[in-house]
Amino acid sequence: MVSNNFKRIVLIGSGSVASTLAKVLYNSGHEILEVVSRNLANAENLAQQVHAKRFMDDFSRVTQYANLYIIAVSDDAIENVVQQLPNVNGLVVHTSGSVDSSVLKSKFKNWGVFYPLQTFTKGRELDFNKIPILIYSNKSQHLNFLQEMAASIGSISYTLDDHARSHVHIAAVIINNFGNHLLVLARKYVTEYQLPPHIFQALIQETTAKALDMGSENSQTGPAKRGDLKTIEKHLEMIRSSNNVTLFSLYEIFSKSIMDLYAPKLND
Repeated sequence: MVSNNFKRIVLIGSGSVASTLAKVLYNSGHEILEVVSRNLANAENLAQQVHAKRFMDDFSRVTQYANLYIIAVSDDAIENVVQQLPNVNGLVVHTSGSVDSSVLKSKFKNWGVFYPLQTFTKGRELDFNKIPILIYSNKSQHLNFLQEMAASIGSISYTLDDHARSHVHIAAVIINNFGNHLLVLARKYVTEYQLPPHIFQALIQETTAKALDMGSENSQTGPAKRGDLKTIEKHLEMIRSSNNVTLFSLYEIFSKSIMDLYAPKLND
């Protein structure tokens, strides 16, 4: 593998993660040789944005002359993509938090994981100085390579094996996906009663800022933390009367979980 600072890269995928990585790598001085995607129109569009030499929808025809091949597709598509790729000499990585690296090492002699711990949405710019990259490989030279790649886009890398990375991914799903879904449910609930959802913006911002500044356990407030059973029962009755079974169950489960965690402290 070449040791110059800027690498020749093949981006496999054209979704949110692939698009974001392609652009930040290109803007950091790396050369995007090819963009490969099942969606040829998306591949062409991304290739134009990063001045890639080629775009295609045939995984079996990727160039042999890249230093790095980044598979940034949905988790359930990774194995199928791997099977279609030729046995290249460059380092092949996937960007998944949950897919085991065995899907790569069963085929490629140079393999690794390059998982950016962040939520990605097409068209939304991200500051990679604030995004950790979780890396993994069985060879120290590959880990050094991936550390350099992360540093080249401003990120700090952490070496974690498949098992540890999967635990991180579970926590990330709870924080990001579940947390966001609760916001969706709360918004739907208040709009049913013709209440303005935007009035919660400052609360959302302060909740996040406080959790980061003080730690989540130290910043917890509310009736469940106080052991205020009357308020909890009142809320549950109001939610029950709205026939919102999902929200009722979640309110009950979360309240019990919070009380179980903080109840010993109430008796101190």
